[in-house]
Amino acid sequence: MRHSPKLPFVALLTLAALCWGTENARAESRLIAAGTTVVVRSPQAQLMVGNKAVAPLGRGSRLNVTEVRGPWLATWVDHQGEWIGGWVWAPFVEREVSRRDSAEPHPPKELPAEDHSYPFSS
Repeated sequence: MRHSPKLPFVALLTLAALCWGTENARAESRLIAAGTTVVVRSPQAQLMVGNKAVAPLGRGSRLNVTEVRGPWLATWVDHQGEWIGGWVWAPFVEREVSRRDSAEPHPPKELPAEDHSYPFSS
C-alpha cells in the first residue's frame, strides 16, 4: 500500500497553520490587558468555564477584561439576568477604539478562583 506524496506536505501545512494560529492568539492577547474594553468580532465567540461553553457572546458585545492568561481573556457577562464569569479567546475580540461611558452595570472586578476555572485546565 502506497501513501500519497502529498500526505506529509498536508500534515506539515496543517501543523504550521495550528502553530501560526496559536502564536497569533498570543500576540493578540499581548495587546490587551486587565481593564481593557474589547468588542466581540466573531460569531463563534463563547464564554468558557473550563472546557464548557456557558454563554454565547453576541457580535458587537462589549466586554471588560479582568485578567489575561496567554490567549485567554477573563471577563463577566450578564446572561439571562445573572452575571457569569469566564474566559473568551483573544482572536474572537478586538480592543475597543474609543471608550464610551456605559449605562450598563459594572460586573465584579475579579473572578472568584473557586467558581471559574481557566479554560481547558484539569
